[in-house]
Amino acid sequence: MSLSIAIVGIGNVGSHLAKKLNDSDDVSIRYIVSRDLNKAQQLIESLSIANCEPVEVSNIHDLSCDLIILSVPDRNIADVIKGLAFPEHVVIVHTSGSQPIDLLSNLESYGVLYPFQTFTKAQEVDFESVPVFVEGNTEKVTEIIETAAKAISPKVKRVSSEDRKKVHLAAVFACNFTNHLYAIAENILSDAKLDLSDIEHLMQETVTKAVNISAKNAQTGPAIRGDQNILDQHLSILKDDEDKYQVYKLLSKQIASLNKK
Repeated sequence: MSLSIAIVGIGNVGSHLAKKLNDSDDVSIRYIVSRDLNKAQQLIESLSIANCEPVEVSNIHDLSCDLIILSVPDRNIADVIKGLAFPEHVVIVHTSGSQPIDLLSNLESYGVLYPFQTFTKAQEVDFESVPVFVEGNTEKVTEIIETAAKAISPKVKRVSSEDRKKVHLAAVFACNFTNHLYAIAENILSDAKLDLSDIEHLMQETVTKAVNISAKNAQTGPAIRGDQNILDQHLSILKDDEDKYQVYKLLSKQIASLNKK
């Protein structure tokens, strides 16, 4: 018998999980839970999820399933847990990378199912390459969560809340901060009537080398070479933009110092 699942929340994460889990023979989505029943019904119809009901979030205590996935924003998890009455003998998980498992500790069976990826509704996700980190309050609960996780990705790992915080921090540096630097680069390129597609090959090669030979060993550029002439040229271009000027100085200093260790 397949694992029966309810997904609470139909934002970026919830909608992508619903699409992926609906393709699996090992699990079945029994409920889509939302404050907006119409949107829940629309998701069910758009994905052709068989034998699935839309449920208003206040009726969550009536659900009959094995696992409830809380795909809600991190800041809302605590309020959802406090404000709702969940059915007994059901595993409840959140999908946050930054929030601890103990946020659910007032429940009987609980854990975390964290797909380690950035999600946008309109952007397709290749879940085959996405690690899913899991944690449960008991071994039995962990195994149930792993069943759901394996229906999402072949790359499933048990990771504690403490280690997951570090993974999430690393992701902010590698993804969020890097994307902000892409935005800065995009702005500078626009002044030269170019765009990111003109340096895409460099961006892709940087990621490939960082993964294959380590980011430290892959570091290039004027800061690591100690080329003060080029550094001064770049700072001269940025002299009228204090924020970019300071970012450039700080990162150049960091690169030079870290690679001396």
